[in-house]
Amino acid sequence: MHVLIIAPLFPAKNQPAAAAGMRSAGLAAGLQRHGHDVTVVCSMPPGGVPECPEGVTAVTVPWVDVERLARSAGMKSGTLVPPRFGSGPPRHTLLRQIARPLLPYRYATWVPGAVRAARRLARKDSVVLSTGARSAHIAGRLGHDGHVWIADLNDLWAGNPHIPALMGDRVEPALERWTVGTADWVTTVNDRMRTELARRHAVPVTTILSGFAPADFEGLPSPSSHRPPANIVFAGTVYETFDLHPLYQALRAGREDGWLTPATLQVHFVGRLTERVAMEAAQLGVSDLVQTSAAVPRPALLARLARADALLLPLYANDPYALPMRFFEYVGAGRPIIGLGPAGRIAGDLITRHRLGAVASDGRALKSLLQDVVNGNGRLPEPAPDRRRQFTWDRSTDELDVVLHEAVRRTPVGR
Repeated sequence: MHVLIIAPLFPAKNQPAAAAGMRSAGLAAGLQRHGHDVTVVCSMPPGGVPECPEGVTAVTVPWVDVERLARSAGMKSGTLVPPRFGSGPPRHTLLRQIARPLLPYRYATWVPGAVRAARRLARKDSVVLSTGARSAHIAGRLGHDGHVWIADLNDLWAGNPHIPALMGDRVEPALERWTVGTADWVTTVNDRMRTELARRHAVPVTTILSGFAPADFEGLPSPSSHRPPANIVFAGTVYETFDLHPLYQALRAGREDGWLTPATLQVHFVGRLTERVAMEAAQLGVSDLVQTSAAVPRPALLARLARADALLLPLYANDPYALPMRFFEYVGAGRPIIGLGPAGRIAGDLITRHRLGAVASDGRALKSLLQDVVNGNGRLPEPAPDRRRQFTWDRSTDELDVVLHEAVRRTPVGR
């Protein structure tokens, strides 16, 4: 069949890749391997060229990047220290306060073009799959034009703790019901979200895990055999809800004990909103142990993950539904994962159950893990190959292919 994927986020060549973009590309590649003809309607940054899996066609739609314009006007999307105006106290501008809740709809200007493209590209045998940002599902609702439509949610919509709600708590649930609630099928990234979405909507819901492609990690360099320093890497967006104080406490305690110095360990944060880490580390006196940088193109990022001695994964206290895409990239890199945050989170349970690393819920436990990394004593388990194979895209898209055929079978013809 022809699968028409509506995905505002899709990887661009030689540019950083967003998590939702990696999922859309992984699903597209897997469906193509199953023999489907796959077309993706997506956006691109200025000058960007889609990095399409073999056999997949990408059609880009022009749009106005609201977030890029906001940044150029001085309205950063992160929650750093508010700027001062004159001699007054730090505060946000009214314009910024108005703009920040709109950022979840960064791709709103992409929707009209995406709807037109979807209707133009759809064929008699098309199945529409919307995935990624909320705007994808708005475009899917308006653009499926009677074809079977599957809405793929990689995050909660209403009630997402990482995203400011538009006009309070009334608009988001209504938009979710109007879009996701009218799809023929819903897929999502873990069983906990599946249960919640099934409670909200009278639509079949199936878990389709994200994954990694083993070929992406073939031939990458392994960690350097010479020490020091050991190298721990965090990759992705540093959301304000990720409590990093246990890390700072562990770093300070290790230095006070004498085994931790900049020559024995460095913690690298690579991605969006890392400015916050630099500020906090400086305030708490551990800036010499922490390095930060902006997002880098994906090939460079994968090489950094593969060279790391361990990988730091956030476990959010306020988000029991999160299973971030970076978890799968970490598994693909084959390096031990340190989950930082409260017990009972999905990613933490997977790390423990599949012996992919270890979980620390406080500074004391994290200090012990950091000492293991510095000493290289092997107490932090390295993921075994058979454990890692359970998280590949091939395994996930096998299940998605079944959903596609079942959704077509159950949807009335000529509705």
